[in-house]
Formats: sequence, C-alpha cells, structure tokens
Amino acid sequence: MLKAALSKLLRRDAAPTTRAPSAGMTRPQPRQPFPDAGAEARVILYVEDWCSESRKAERLCIARGWPAHREDLAGRHAEKIELFRTHQRRTLPLVFVDGRFVGGFAELAALEKLD
Repeated sequence: MLKAALSKLLRRDAAPTTRAPSAGMTRPQPRQPFPDAGAEARVILYVEDWCSESRKAERLCIARGWPAHREDLAGRHAEKIELFRTHQRRTLPLVFVDGRFVGGFAELAALEKLD
C-alpha cells in the first residue's frame, strides 16, 4: 500500500525546475524560502537549518515539484527526541509521505529514482 502511494506521488508530471545562471553572476544566490504547501502537503519534512541532508531533501522536493511542508525542529528538543524514539532514527531529516514515515534523505532520493 505504501509503495503504491509513493509511486503515485513520484508519477507526477511536474518536471524539475532549474534556474539558468546569469552571465554576470559572481556570488551565490541567497537561500530561497521553502515554498510551504501547508495543508495540501503530501510530503512532510522534519528538519533543522544546520543539517545538510535536510537542505538536500528540501531541494529535491522543490526540484520535483512535490507539495511539501517543512517543520523546523530547532529549539524543540523534546519533540525531536520523541520523533527519534518513535521512528527509531537518530538523524535528520525525518520524511513522511501521505502520513507514513519513509525515512531520511537517502530513502527519499531512492524513491525519486524509482520514478
């Protein structure tokens, strides 16, 4: 059942979006705000800003056009520990698709490759 739900999510016809660099660009662009899908989100990411894997998961969702909601766990230590304990993980991000726990960035990237 989970595999079918994930396959539906990955079959979306949204093409990856890329931004062409301008000729005179010398500095990296500031980090764009995450386009939060809110209530219609199919992917929920529990992240912290310092985590490179969390940023990779965010960029993957943006590139694939997946509606996602970002939950920042900074300063919410008790909630983070409870999520780690419940899902038997000790790293971020924690990724949920259609309300089901998928894993972290590696699992999300693997699902993307199944498409």
